[in-house]
Amino acid sequence: SEAKVFFIQQFNRYIGPFNSGLSRDFVASDISHIQKNLDDNSFYLRFKNEELRDAVFYNKFCLSTDAVGEYKLYLHSFLSAREKKQQAKLLKEFYSLSTKSDGKYSFRVFPNGDSLKIISRKGNKKFLFALDSKVDPADFLRMKGVEFKEQ
Repeated sequence: SEAKVFFIQQFNRYIGPFNSGLSRDFVASDISHIQKNLDDNSFYLRFKNEELRDAVFYNKFCLSTDAVGEYKLYLHSFLSAREKKQQAKLLKEFYSLSTKSDGKYSFRVFPNGDSLKIISRKGNKKFLFALDSKVDPADFLRMKGVEFKEQ
């Protein structure tokens, strides 16, 4: 399909064998399934194996930089049941650290694929917290200079 060709071209142009760790370029058969979403702007891709999926996801930033031009790709993976449980645990922990004054929270936190997006009260600081991070949420907020409730 045209979509599959487009994705393979983007993967080879901006990730390629050098960044991916693969010993070859991506080929159409690396994508075993592709489905266009109802919004016409997003697709679901299934890769032939984990090595290919990881090669793309570990280098996803290469597909969304300004160098890519108008065809930036923002990738998010589906979370496993274990990852969803970890995400819910971390969200709860971050929510418990937030303080509220003048009707505004000290920070907001949102699920963002395989990470959490944390936005400061004023919205001028934005951070990503990986679901598999070894850093405690309170330590993370402290390091980033975000106000939070000490427990």
